[in-house]
Amino acid sequence: DDHTSIPDLTSGLLNADSFVNLGSPGTPATTGRTSNRQLPSQMTNNNFVSVANAIAGRASSDVLKGYTAYDSFSQVVPSKVDYYIIEYGYNDYQLGRDLSDQKWTQNPATYFGALTSGISTLTDASPKAKFVVCGPGYALFFNAKGAYIGDGNIVSKGVGTLSQYAQMAQNAARDKNALFLDCYFGHEFNLDQYTTDDYLMKDGVHFTNRGRITVSHALARLIDKDRGVTPQDPDGVLDIGNFH
Repeated sequence: DDHTSIPDLTSGLLNADSFVNLGSPGTPATTGRTSNRQLPSQMTNNNFVSVANAIAGRASSDVLKGYTAYDSFSQVVPSKVDYYIIEYGYNDYQLGRDLSDQKWTQNPATYFGALTSGISTLTDASPKAKFVVCGPGYALFFNAKGAYIGDGNIVSKGVGTLSQYAQMAQNAARDKNALFLDCYFGHEFNLDQYTTDDYLMKDGVHFTNRGRITVSHALARLIDKDRGVTPQDPDGVLDIGNFH
């Protein structure tokens, strides 16, 4: 790790005493459709619901096996956590996971249900902790030949567009009274169709180093304001042109 990840950068900006990065590349918030009624003790897949249950001591930390987060897991002391920063959504979109379930709102196979039920589980484990939900970021999509096919407002995997997942993340944050970092609609930083060359790598999805720095400043600003600390950055939309 070259310390340029968003968790690394954000913890530096916040002068955090410690942080534990349990992020696991490629994992969703949601459980699979067939495993949404599993007891925590039966959980084996790595997703937000299972990781939240592992932190709460209800599921095995083996759900993280095979990921670097497995080695960090023992550092998590739920009673001492100040903030949980939750960033999922792109993989739920890619996997075509349902956005929500009107009949069972906490259905962990849905994006809204996974976020809200996972936060409920963590609240039980860490009653003093606060929560930050980060929605998925704006993205561009290309076909197998590298031709542009559309952005996150247009391209769907059959359930909804990426922008709908971003909106659902905000709905979940509101439902749980959590802080929300908008990474899609340009309310926090100026990522849009005109700035993707600065923000996004060639794949149109992952942030560049400058993109990660800008997002980290927006995230640190949100948390500092919540802590009653004067943020390093002023209010308003952060411009990537100011970060290097």
